[in-house]
Amino acid sequence: MSFFQENFNKISTLKIAAKEEAGYRECQVGAAWATLAHFTSSKSPALISMPTGSGKTALMMILSFLLKADRVFIIEPVVILRDQTAKKFASLKDLREAGLYIGSSENPKVHNNTGKITNIEMWQEFRAYDAIVATPHTMSPEYEGICAPPDDLLTQDTLLFVDEAHHSSAKTWRRLIKSFRKCKVVLLTATPFRNDKRRLMAKLIYHYPMHRAIKSSIYSKIKYHNVICQEPKNKNRELSEKAKRVFEDHRKKYPGARLLVRAEGVKHSKKLLDLYTDIGLKIKEVNYKKTLSENQNTLEELKKGNLDGIICIDQIGEGLDVPSLKVAVLHKPKQSFPATIQFIGRICRKTSEDAGEPQLIACADDVKGRLRQLYLRDNAWEELIPELIDKIIDRSTKRVKFHEFADIDVAVDILPEDLEPFFSVRVYNVTNIKRLNLDTEFELDRKTDVVFRELSDNGEWLTVITETERNIPWASKVDLKTLRFDLHVFYLCNNKKLFFEYTTADSIASEIRKYLGENSLKRLEASEITNAIRAADSEYLMLGLSSLAKSSGSLPSYKTYMGNQIENAIRITDGRTFIPGHALARYPEGKTRGIGCFQGRVWSIKRGPINEFIEWCDDVAKCLSQGREGKLPNVEFLSTGRSIKKFPSSPYMIYCFWDPRLSVTMYNSKKSKCQIESISFSTFKLSNDKKTLLGNLLIHCKDETQKVKYKYSLRSPYWDFGEKTISLIVDKGDGGETVDLKDFLAMYPPVIFLKDGGIVKGGTLYSTSTDLKLSDNFLDSKRDWSKCDIYVEFEDVKKNRKPLEGFLTIHDQLEEWLKEEAKNSQTLIIKDHSTGEIADFITLNFELNLVSFYHCKACTVSKKPGARICELKALEQALRSINYVSSRSLLKEISQRIDSGTRKNTKLIKGDRETLEKNKDHFRGNEWDYEVIMVSPGLDCSEALKRKGTRTLLASCYEWLASANARFRVIGIESSKAAYGGKGIKDVRGKK
Repeated sequence: MSFFQENFNKISTLKIAAKEEAGYRECQVGAAWATLAHFTSSKSPALISMPTGSGKTALMMILSFLLKADRVFIIEPVVILRDQTAKKFASLKDLREAGLYIGSSENPKVHNNTGKITNIEMWQEFRAYDAIVATPHTMSPEYEGICAPPDDLLTQDTLLFVDEAHHSSAKTWRRLIKSFRKCKVVLLTATPFRNDKRRLMAKLIYHYPMHRAIKSSIYSKIKYHNVICQEPKNKNRELSEKAKRVFEDHRKKYPGARLLVRAEGVKHSKKLLDLYTDIGLKIKEVNYKKTLSENQNTLEELKKGNLDGIICIDQIGEGLDVPSLKVAVLHKPKQSFPATIQFIGRICRKTSEDAGEPQLIACADDVKGRLRQLYLRDNAWEELIPELIDKIIDRSTKRVKFHEFADIDVAVDILPEDLEPFFSVRVYNVTNIKRLNLDTEFELDRKTDVVFRELSDNGEWLTVITETERNIPWASKVDLKTLRFDLHVFYLCNNKKLFFEYTTADSIASEIRKYLGENSLKRLEASEITNAIRAADSEYLMLGLSSLAKSSGSLPSYKTYMGNQIENAIRITDGRTFIPGHALARYPEGKTRGIGCFQGRVWSIKRGPINEFIEWCDDVAKCLSQGREGKLPNVEFLSTGRSIKKFPSSPYMIYCFWDPRLSVTMYNSKKSKCQIESISFSTFKLSNDKKTLLGNLLIHCKDETQKVKYKYSLRSPYWDFGEKTISLIVDKGDGGETVDLKDFLAMYPPVIFLKDGGIVKGGTLYSTSTDLKLSDNFLDSKRDWSKCDIYVEFEDVKKNRKPLEGFLTIHDQLEEWLKEEAKNSQTLIIKDHSTGEIADFITLNFELNLVSFYHCKACTVSKKPGARICELKALEQALRSINYVSSRSLLKEISQRIDSGTRKNTKLIKGDRETLEKNKDHFRGNEWDYEVIMVSPGLDCSEALKRKGTRTLLASCYEWLASANARFRVIGIESSKAAYGGKGIKDVRGKK
């Protein structure tokens, strides 16, 4: 039997001693009974909160006897406290002096552990001891090389005490405590919470209020001396001089008093040592850079009166057992409330020594936040600290229902059945079940901790709760943080063919998914997710339509219909340009079911416990497995596309857009935050197997553009940027969250326009109608190109690009025609040819209220005019004109471009400036008509509509522009036999 088991009856009966008598303190009796009661009904760790100096070490000894411990392990945060506690346990000094232990002079065998425990044999050596005192650095398996304790060493009668337990939420402490889960675990602290309100790893079973500690004379009232610094640079000297005056005045009355100086770190401590030595005080340092013997010698000198005081840092000052430290000076007050309580507890504790009342010297200007009120008036310490502690403790005990610690991996204890997720999931096909593992270990970024994790008995669903520290959006310039807890549920169902993901934080779920086996998952495409809505009896409460073309003043990128039976409001013509984005249906029994096409999402307007959530997922899985054609019921004319494994043709444009309500930012090369204005794709090359695109994308911020290489695949996760990580901050108005660029592009998939008229979005192909009847004036083939070099769009002297002698460039030819057509009207003609142009030419006809955008391209070099797709290169520019259709700021934009000194080629070539200026502020874009004209003399109009690929692209562009309320026209050449000029052809004069 152990020492504590053999001598448990030698401990005095638990009885509160009178105020002036030796014996048990009130808080020790309360904590002991609470602990005994706790372990009669629970195996979970117990948390005891008692003020600093109230006898926590003695309580550990008392509980070791009362719980009949076969072996006791005590964990201290630092070496000096480890040594201090080991000495007390080895002599039972506190119990003997208080008359609480009536046994013989024999003492327990105590081991003061100094080295790392690297193997099982070292653990087995502890069998020879009754108590082992250590630090986490030597015993926690979280540290590399440290071995976890063997199961046969620990029993239900083994006790683990964690002193100064406000450190226990750190990973090293957490891992250590977890390795002792078989034992009785007791955590002791003066502050059972951190400054960020993070709960500790145990149930708070007992809290002794500070106001009772003051009333029962455990604590003395503190006197505060505020120092108003005249010169910030001399603050340390002013504080030290004030401290010397207070200390010397105090010591005249109480010779046993000593000085405690708090420094920010070791470097700061050395500077303060020199400063206090200069003003005539005998001071030495106590810190972790010193050896144990050096620190012990310093404390002995202090107790003997050979020193006036000591300088300590951080944890070193938390558990120092030197009652004579009564005058404290804070050269850098802690902004943490718990750390402040720990520090002032050192000087407030009552002592039999003649040391007087505690004195505190600090500068109030150094303190921010709620602690500042403590430093602004003398009586705040007595009145406010007990009140603040009690309020926080009260909130903490009401927060959660605790779970048995041994069952699951938790830092906060919650019953899974008490969780109620919203019924909303993202759904994936499982492509390789062997690579998917819900039981794998994972660690997230440094700002996010996993505080709860449980895997179901059948291994099919995993529940995770994460905790993230965030800045507060409205207090970004002050030191205020908030904690956000997020719930994540992952469910593998339908014979392990489907994977469901619920989350309240997409970015965190994405990180977890990587560990579970992201490469084994493929998110459901739009054509698959629509099967989640039953066809027979549904009616729609909401339908969202996403535009495949670019948004403009007349064409929204997204539009939503809401109401009863709103499917009747959707027109067949919407099917030309819009596809389903999301839908919410209602069934006769009142249930709802919604889908998000581009994110593989399914939801219902419902919240419920986990078991109901799993049943709902099973019902969704049944619907998804029906294998119907991917169409939305009752609006089948809206294309939901089809999933593809290969690109049917090459792309000729990629367009990226996202919800305009979002604020999307990133850190630029100067490490400052900048708003992202747009993302464009400068190059795109289709791989030989037609499964991937390779190229460069450009992230455009206000002051710079970042170039990034990409690889796009037709299956999730779609985007690959190699080893480069690009992080965006996406703010919906809640402070924002950091999202990887590839996840952002998966949430807001770019639109890829193909040369065959198809569109790819999120791995889904949407086909465009090719049987559209084009208007009679769609093709303009009657132009005379005989005086134009059709191979030169514009003259560039630097690049030696000029037309054949005697011929005009395409720009010059078009300008001549436009001036001729507008000579008797009030039409303005603007040339805007340059990088970032609106169009090569823009005409504003104020009589017809007509805006025309002209985009020019030269004929392919060394080729005769024909119906080749390469002659449609101007289509991409033509589609970009949608940005300006119905735009109220069009005239202002043109005016600014003309005035800008950086755009030499933007100029007004017909009309007066006064007309433009007079109308720009009153221009109503929706009252004008628009047309977009592609000028391409390399296009043979007689053959263009006969060639399928060419006709398809022209028809698609016609549709997209028509949906944006703009007419589309093409100025080409009548045929390859028509007269034209240019180099690269034998008969450049058209004599063919």
